[in-house]
Amino acid sequence: MLRTCLAVSICTLSLTFSVGSLSAQDSSTSIVFTGCPPFVEGSHCDSMFYQVVAVDLEAGSQRPGIVKYLLVSGPGTVDERTGLWVLNPERDSVPNNFYGNVEIAAYKGNDTTTGDENCRFHVRLFDKPAFVRPMNGARFECLPGDTEIVSITINEQDWCDVPRIDSVQINPEPTGLFEFDTDEWSINFIPDRADSGITFELSFRVVSGSSAVTYVYYFDAFWPEATYSVRIGYQEEVYQGQLHEVPITLEKFDHAKGLGGFDVLVAFDASALAFRRALGGDLYDSCGWEYFTYRYGPYGNCDSACPSGLLRVIGMAETNNGPHHPSQACAVDNPGWVSTVPVTLATLQFLVSNDPNLDCQFVPIRFFWDECGDNTLVNHDGSELYLSSDVFEVGISTSIAGVEAFPTYRGAQQECFVPGSRVNLRAVDFYNGGLDVICADTIDNPGDVNCNAIPFEIADALTLTNYFLVGVQAFGQHSDCSIAASDANEDGITLSVADLVYMTRVIMGDPLCALGNRGPCGRLDIELEASRILLKTDDSLGGAFLVVDGVVTPTLLVNEAEMRYQRSENQTRVLIQGSFSGGPLVSFDGTWQLVSIELSNYCGLPCEDSSITVVEPGDQGTLPAGYSLCQNYPNPFNPATTIQYDLPEQTRVRITVYNTVGQVVRTLVDRHESPGQHETIWDGRDDSGHQVSSGLYLYRMTAGDFMRSRKMLLLK
Repeated sequence: MLRTCLAVSICTLSLTFSVGSLSAQDSSTSIVFTGCPPFVEGSHCDSMFYQVVAVDLEAGSQRPGIVKYLLVSGPGTVDERTGLWVLNPERDSVPNNFYGNVEIAAYKGNDTTTGDENCRFHVRLFDKPAFVRPMNGARFECLPGDTEIVSITINEQDWCDVPRIDSVQINPEPTGLFEFDTDEWSINFIPDRADSGITFELSFRVVSGSSAVTYVYYFDAFWPEATYSVRIGYQEEVYQGQLHEVPITLEKFDHAKGLGGFDVLVAFDASALAFRRALGGDLYDSCGWEYFTYRYGPYGNCDSACPSGLLRVIGMAETNNGPHHPSQACAVDNPGWVSTVPVTLATLQFLVSNDPNLDCQFVPIRFFWDECGDNTLVNHDGSELYLSSDVFEVGISTSIAGVEAFPTYRGAQQECFVPGSRVNLRAVDFYNGGLDVICADTIDNPGDVNCNAIPFEIADALTLTNYFLVGVQAFGQHSDCSIAASDANEDGITLSVADLVYMTRVIMGDPLCALGNRGPCGRLDIELEASRILLKTDDSLGGAFLVVDGVVTPTLLVNEAEMRYQRSENQTRVLIQGSFSGGPLVSFDGTWQLVSIELSNYCGLPCEDSSITVVEPGDQGTLPAGYSLCQNYPNPFNPATTIQYDLPEQTRVRITVYNTVGQVVRTLVDRHESPGQHETIWDGRDDSGHQVSSGLYLYRMTAGDFMRSRKMLLLK
């Protein structure tokens, strides 16, 4: 292949050199060379040529065909008529690094140049290696935010040999991403946490033609030390079917940088955990943070698929507007907005499923990354965004942070960092958490209410008795265990008076109530008079538990039984144990209204097939014909509204207020109630006592198979 640029360069060089100053008297012939180069050089893979020129002094000028040319020695060929010398190294089999002489003679007839009269010049063929910059042995520092570490520049000294890279080696092998793009001549090193503190040696060979040069670079990998840390709570021995709170806690922070906000994305198994709500943490009480919200899913509230298994929680100190501002007392190092750590950022409430497959299982609650903005903290003024440094699982000290495409549990990826920029920084360690569901065989011990591993002892009966009088506080620090063990008669219903009756029979060793001898509770009718309660039944009863509205004094009206009662707030709780049947049961002084009643037969089976009749003095009265839920009044309302409902029989009633996305705002009623007309009042506050915002809300009543919902509007 003929390259014009090479030919012109050589010709230009040779034309500045003249050996054509010979005269006739200087030569034994009349032929003299006027154009002969001192030397010709070029690449071993290029064609080279030169036009030699000789003149006939006798003729006075050169005429084509008069002077002819002859290659005496050296590589290449010469055209006899034109004197064009051509060398093609590959065709003429000339070595790559050839250095030699060429001699060309000119003649006309028998008149021929010889010896020094001939055109003589040197020929050199070179094969030069490519030159790489930066220099061999260069050292580079690699941080997680630096993606493109080295861009190799090559000086192609030999224009016909395209340099290439082979024999790439790096020692030791990094755990992070290491790429050597041989087409773009660039090195990309994304160090992993495990690469921190290691010096890596990269060697590669650049080949150009028959030449090869080996280069060595060194990479020192660094992983920044986290100045913040956030942890999801971990709980052991969690009971199924109960509500549990999981905190998200800031455990470490940079006082000089402060904290102005957080954006946390949490993933959980929606088949095992049902998310109820998120509450603002201690920062909102102790430091006056203003903004807090949470959303189902990574991008906003899900629709009919709630919960989605992803939950986003966002909080900001918010110093710009609004009624609240962070307390200056929390800016201990100015800036700050966090006084001390650890401090709770948010508290998540989860209901643990009753699925038996969860027995003895760990249910993880983990930080999740769907994009770069997930699980980030911001400094006090928003000038720096802090992303994940390390990510740790529960009980494991080795970080799982690493290179993985979004979405991932392994932290923020390299695409979140602009090379050379220090706006996004790896500065936060994240610690995952979860709930460890207790094994059923450790709590499935019916009758062991005081949780001392000895079931059906007198202490168990006393503990359960105290529950009916004072509530769950009777169980102390083992309420979950006590509630599970309270199902002494194993009918699937915990904390019932039937359980207490059965436990008493077992402790007394009554053979009549052995498992094989227990029959169902018979038909039972209850009449409520102005001052007393009467029972109509042929069955032998063993216990009764009543809750009435009103601070009254009960009087026991049956023999062979004993009664205990306890007053609290505006209610009276009454527990009756013994052996009794139909007839007057108990009377009350003052004004009272039956809230709930539980009855058990003598052997500890609940009496559920019963009816309640309210008998007014002088008037038998009537009960509602069916269940109903009335429209609240007033509606719209501010600040409170009344909700009325009817019950045709005694049953358990639940009335719950929801927002428009289906989240529970307030539970107004959740108890057994007597038949009749009832009402409850909502004061516009949630279960935590916080005033809710204006808007549309739903309230739903469930009682037995009855379920009804209505809308109400709160205006401020």
